[in-house]
Parts: sequence; structure tokens; C-alpha cells
Amino acid sequence: MRSKIFARTLLLSLVILAICIAGFSEEKAVESMWVESSLSIDGLDDEWAGDTLNFAKKFDVDYAFRNDADNLYVLFIFKDPVYQSTIKDTGMTLWINTEGKKKKKYGIHFNTRRVTAEGLISILEKQKGPLPEAEKNKIRSQPEYFFYQGNVKDKKGKILTPTALGGELAVPLFRVQAKQKMMVYELVMSLRILEKLSAKHKMEPGKTVKVGFEWGGLTERMKAQRMARLEQGAARDSVSRAKDLDSRTKTGSSAEARLSKGPKKYSFWVDVELAQKD
Repeated sequence: MRSKIFARTLLLSLVILAICIAGFSEEKAVESMWVESSLSIDGLDDEWAGDTLNFAKKFDVDYAFRNDADNLYVLFIFKDPVYQSTIKDTGMTLWINTEGKKKKKYGIHFNTRRVTAEGLISILEKQKGPLPEAEKNKIRSQPEYFFYQGNVKDKKGKILTPTALGGELAVPLFRVQAKQKMMVYELVMSLRILEKLSAKHKMEPGKTVKVGFEWGGLTERMKAQRMARLEQGAARDSVSRAKDLDSRTKTGSSAEARLSKGPKKYSFWVDVELAQKD
């Protein structure tokens, strides 16, 4: 009798557990809001006033989406500096999966880079065509600029599109601004940004897509620098005197452990339901 009661209790517990797991596994889609006119991409959240922000508790960030028939706008706010990691060096990638999977295939990598005046002129002419000489001279009035731009990349990090995206689509752009203790990122990309790679990757109003946010970690340059430092440390150890070998080996090992840790990489995925015009 007791064994039957135990079996029934166990079965009931398993059923309840299965229901709970199923309930937790269903992720509610984040709703994008429809906009009638283009937003100013300036790193300010003024135009987003009144929007319901979504909160990623694990990383203490707020985020929201808006779209029209052509573009997807994203607001991303860091409220804790701890989770910014090396984003200034690595930038932020938005992975887009139109098949509803948390799987990296194509992403838009947003990063700031320093360019010379001539480099900026070259970029702008690829995007807009020849610039008037007066505008070129104005650009040349200062030697360098910070350029905020996004590029399409694959899961291996290879850039797949030229600066002007074939001259057919608007280049993904972003801006970042400090606000009190927060960092506000504002981004924009074309809904058709991945269509040239495959028609099935087109994003459309009313469609639900998975978007993955990823930032931080080590850049290739940082990895190379760390490797060089490790090699230099190994070279110094190799010429050390025998009596210091043990202590130096321990010091080298601890240094290697510290270098191998590095800044963390952060990421999370959300379902985004693109808005439709009423």
C-alpha cells in the first residue's frame, strides 16, 4: 500500500515538474514599437520616453526595440559598469536568427574606430558618392575622427559586406552617450540587412525573430598582446639562474593564470516581435 502511495506521489511530482519546466522554457516575445518617422541616432534616450523598457536582470541592462517598414532601432542601457567589460574595444554584436533558434549565423557588429580625415572622406564617398571640395576641406580641418558603424559578420567573425553594403542599403549606425552612471547605446539597422546573403533572412513587420546581444571578452589584438607577454616571461625564465628557477616558474605560472582569465564575454538572447502599422 505504501509503495503504491509513494509511486503515485512520485508520478504526481514528476508531472508537476514537467509542467513547470515547460512553463519556464516558453520565452515571452519582446514587442517592438511602431514608429512613423526615423529616429535620430544620437545615443540619447529622449525619443524613447514612454516606451516600456525590458530588463535583463542578470546583466543589469535595459533594452527596447522600435521599427518601421524599413529599419529596426535598438536602445541598450548599461546601468552597472561591471558588465561593460571591454565593449569599447570589442564593440557589440547583434546576432539575428530568423528561424527562431539561439544559433549564431549572421550578426551586425557595431564598433567605434578611429579614422583619419582622408579615411573618413573615402568612407563617405563610398556611401554617398563624390563629396564637394568644400565638404572635404571641412573634414580635413581635423586630423582624426571617431567613426560609429556596423558591419555584417558571420559566426567566425569574418566581415561579409563592404562599408557601403553594395551601395543599396543604409549602413548600420550607432551612437553611445554617458548618462549619469549609465551608458546609453542607440543602434539602427535595415530590416533587409541580411537579405543579400539569403532571402530567408529578411526581417519583416509582424515577424518574430531571435536577437542575441553579445559584447566583451578579448579582441584578437588583446590576445596577441597577452601571448607576447607570456612568451617574454617564458624567455626570461629560460635564462634565469638555476637557484631562481623554482620561484620564477611559480611567478610565471601565476602570471599566466592571470592573463588567461581576461575580461568576461557577456551574451543573452530574446525573441523580438516586429511591430506592424495599424
